[in-house]
Amino acid sequence: SNEICDVLLREKFRHPDLLHLKALNSIRFKQLDEAKRILHECLSKLPTNEKAWLDLAYVYADQDDNDQALVAYQKALDIDPTYSDAYNGIAVIYARRGDRPSAILTLQKAFAANPDDPTSATNLARLLEGNSQPQESLKIYQHVIKLSSEAKNYQSLIQLYQKLNL
Repeated sequence: SNEICDVLLREKFRHPDLLHLKALNSIRFKQLDEAKRILHECLSKLPTNEKAWLDLAYVYADQDDNDQALVAYQKALDIDPTYSDAYNGIAVIYARRGDRPSAILTLQKAFAANPDDPTSATNLARLLEGNSQPQESLKIYQHVIKLSSEAKNYQSLIQLYQKLNL
């Protein structure tokens, strides 16, 4: 798809979906400055593309520009307040900074906005467990099992049961 994107872009096609696809290819090839440039162009044409904002946030975070990443994640949430991936990105930045309470609060917002997202729920359960809130964590792990019966989810639940001597 990268070569097709290049041909179309050389022919002066500048549709936001084409630009977004080219940016995703650039991210895959670790050409982050190029991806950032293309995502900015994409967003100048379609500023309501929450997925492009999410990908721009990812690029910023990968380049350790967490302040700009937070801005981009927030733009994605402004467009779609239930966008769990954006909440997860914000929580990861807070967790990296050592701000566990803010990470938990962000994931609680994600869980409230989209309780059917197993990734947000699992991340919240892990943070609560690590924050000495095992009962809250247990409830969320039990919910995650209903959403996704993968073995890793059962393992997390079993480990927590063992910690609680249940």
